[in-house]
Amino acid sequence: MRTWKPMQRDNSSIQTVLDLALAFEKSRVLLTACELDLFSVIGARSKSAAEIASQLDTDVRATERLLNALVAIGILDKGKNEFSNSRLSLRFFDKTKPEYIGLFKYQNYLWNLWGDLTGIVKTGKPSNIVDIKDMGGDKIKSFIEAISWRSSMLAHDVVKLVDLAKVNKLLDLAGGLGNYTIEFLNVKPDIDAYLFDYPNILKFTEENLKFEGFSGKIKLLGGDFRTDDIGRGYDFVFISFAMQHVSIWDNIKLCNKIYDSLKPGGRIMIHDYLINDDRIKPEYNALLSIELLISSIGGDVHTESDYWIMLKEAWFEKIERIDTDFGTALITAKK
Repeated sequence: MRTWKPMQRDNSSIQTVLDLALAFEKSRVLLTACELDLFSVIGARSKSAAEIASQLDTDVRATERLLNALVAIGILDKGKNEFSNSRLSLRFFDKTKPEYIGLFKYQNYLWNLWGDLTGIVKTGKPSNIVDIKDMGGDKIKSFIEAISWRSSMLAHDVVKLVDLAKVNKLLDLAGGLGNYTIEFLNVKPDIDAYLFDYPNILKFTEENLKFEGFSGKIKLLGGDFRTDDIGRGYDFVFISFAMQHVSIWDNIKLCNKIYDSLKPGGRIMIHDYLINDDRIKPEYNALLSIELLISSIGGDVHTESDYWIMLKEAWFEKIERIDTDFGTALITAKK
């Protein structure tokens, strides 16, 4: 007969384990609400469950349970019969607000991949992934929203760390919506700026550049930058959060291509998350390495040593590292 009662003895340790194991429940509730745009539907008003369900075209009873769970975890507020956004949810989850976090719809795509983690650990191979260049519909829209949100948060501060004094021709490789390129031009308007990315992304890039008033100021190049020509004669090639999606060996090939695209004395700058040599810190980056295991072929969070190998194999010199204030690093090297 069991006499040990885990919920009565050593309760703090048991709760720690339970919180860790069941954290996905809170995540799933939040991600579903974001996928439905529930917070944007509520907006600055208080609304009943029936009113919210009507606007979302969802089941009333199920919607009310979801709303109550969001109140329980501290995301929404509840009056007598109505629900309203908290200060936090109105600030970060309402897509009409300037601080909207455009990350969570893409996390719903990743959610399904995370569900295959056990099988992926057994085989070492991800399943059911779609390469970024082949994404379409809502999937590419959510991906664009995620990368645009991140770059819009970081670009201004990252570009302040870059010396553009000798840069006349610049390439933003895998440049997304152009947030970094825009910041480069804000610092030095006379730069001859190019942005290269997949065709399914560039149509969103064009819209963003027009909205930001930079249409025609940045030359757009489309294709697969790992296999297609990326141009020549650059003084500076910037690549952000793209090298984590493939292996060291594929990145050596890319670095060789970038080396050939640069003028003598030209520089490459890689912006990405780095993981320590023990590959367990920082925690965020260790978990990101799992995300890349399930969502890419050969991708990983690379170490500083990994980048040194990539760049040295491509004949780059004067490799240096600059740490940012938000957990990323800039790796620079010279041709």
